[in-house]
Amino acid sequence: MLKEKDLRAVVDQVLREHALVLGGLVARGHVSYEAAWQLIHGLRAGRLRALRRAGKLDSALADVTPHPAISEFLREVGRS
Repeated sequence: MLKEKDLRAVVDQVLREHALVLGGLVARGHVSYEAAWQLIHGLRAGRLRALRRAGKLDSALADVTPHPAISEFLREVGRS
C-alpha cells in the first residue's frame, strides 16, 4: 500500500500533467480564461476528494454535481 507521502506524489503528478495540458490549450486560445478557472477548480476538488477517499485528508469541500455530459462520459468509461 502507498504511504501518504507517495499517494500525494502520485495524485499531484497526474494532476500536474493535466494542468499542463490545460495550460497549453489556454495558451493556444482553445479554452477561455474563465473555462480554465472552472476546470482548475474541478481538478482541485477532484484532488481533495481522491485524497479524502484514501483517508489521507479531511476536507469540508462539498461534492459538486458534474455536468450531464461529464456524467455520461464517466459512465461510458466505467463500462469499458
